[in-house]
Amino acid sequence: MTDLEERARALVAACPAPAGALHPLVDLVLAEGGVWDDESARWVAGLTGVSLAAVNGITSSRLRPADGGDGEVVKVCTGLSCRWMGADAACERLARLPRIRVVKVDCLGACAAAPVMFRDGRLHDGLTPERLEALVAGDR
Repeated sequence: MTDLEERARALVAACPAPAGALHPLVDLVLAEGGVWDDESARWVAGLTGVSLAAVNGITSSRLRPADGGDGEVVKVCTGLSCRWMGADAACERLARLPRIRVVKVDCLGACAAAPVMFRDGRLHDGLTPERLEALVAGDR
């Protein structure tokens, strides 16, 4: 079993329902190879048990920038746990930063670590205002 497959299976196992791993799996595949294709979609469908049509439907909306703008895309979970723990404030704070595009996603499958965001191929948890500042300042 490859490292990618091990990480993918761990993501699926960490979710209460395999479908909850769809968004993180797409990000994992893109972080590894930078390409999403039919083979990727079939692989994710097989791992999660979700139909290929559902995988393609979810990924088509996530892989296309909504506004066509440029800048870094940061995905912030806005699922129930993350919203309760401050995801909306994190989105507002990130949206004020230059060259950052915030994409709100339904679930990143890390409820226990809420609020979370996916950036640069990594899941970042516990998004307090201070942690957000440190994460962004460390890259600039």
